[in-house]
Amino acid sequence: MPKLQKDYLDQGKASYQFVNMAFLGKDSILGSRAGHAVKNIAPSKYLMFQKLMFSQQPNHENKWITETLIDKQIDKLKLSDSRTQEIKKDYKTKNSQSWKDAQKDQEQYKSKGVKEAPTVYVNGKKLKNPYNYKEYKKYLK
Repeated sequence: MPKLQKDYLDQGKASYQFVNMAFLGKDSILGSRAGHAVKNIAPSKYLMFQKLMFSQQPNHENKWITETLIDKQIDKLKLSDSRTQEIKKDYKTKNSQSWKDAQKDQEQYKSKGVKEAPTVYVNGKKLKNPYNYKEYKKYLK
C-alpha cells in the first residue's frame, strides 16, 4: 500500500474506498463504524486509523475490537479534543452517520458476493492478487 499511495493516491491519479465488510466477527461492525466516523470527521486521518487498527489485530478470530481499543487508536490521531470527542460519539451513537455508512458497506459487499478480505476492485475489475503492485498498475493506466 505505501507504493500505491505514493505513486497514485498522493499524486491525485487515483482514489480509494475501503468497504468495511465486518464479517469477521460481531465486533468488526464496531470497528467499521469507528472507521467511518474517522473518515467522515477527519478524512486525512483515515488511513492512519486503519493502519493503527490493523496493527492491533491478533492472529485469531475471537472478539478483539472494543470501544476501549478503538478510543485508544483515535487518541493516537492527534486531533483536537472536540474532533476526537465528535468521532467517539458518532461511532457509538445508534443511527449516526457512521452507523448508516457501515450498513451501506454491509449491503455493498453482500451484493457483490465478496467472501474474503481483502478483495480489491480497480476500475470495476476484481484483482486476482491484491498484494501484487503490478496488477494495480495494469488497471490504473
